[in-house]
Amino acid sequence: MPQGLSKRGHMVVLRFSETQSPQAHAMSPQQASGAGQAIEDAYLLATLLGHSATTLRNVHDALSIYDKIRRPIAMEVAERSLHNGRLFGLQLPGVDLEVNPDMLPNLGDAIKDNWKWTWTTTVDSSVKEACALLVASLTSNTRPSQTRYAINHL
Repeated sequence: MPQGLSKRGHMVVLRFSETQSPQAHAMSPQQASGAGQAIEDAYLLATLLGHSATTLRNVHDALSIYDKIRRPIAMEVAERSLHNGRLFGLQLPGVDLEVNPDMLPNLGDAIKDNWKWTWTTTVDSSVKEACALLVASLTSNTRPSQTRYAINHL
């Protein structure tokens, strides 16, 4: 049985160390996306772990692919949330509304632009890409966890 897995009857239990946990996206609240990220994480993780191509032998590959797909998205959402906080609080470097009050409409446009991703993206493309990587990992001579899909520890 691969490290980190145990089998109890028909149930497989994944055990994670502190540095190997599934995604945990701590982010500021100005994007209101933390819970949404958790739901997308769960959906992608459940899809990969429940995929017919996932077995006990390659579950680590599925987890590596999950990390490869979700981490960049979560990092971007967290950065956008921080940026929203700066925009909402009028705390951007070089922005002094007392000196230049005409900048306020530009800040409104910047806030609107920073939210566009919520209206133009879905988790579907991530799920499709992750499943394709999982299937491709079965036909390649090297395991994804040994190549470019290594899990990055926090």
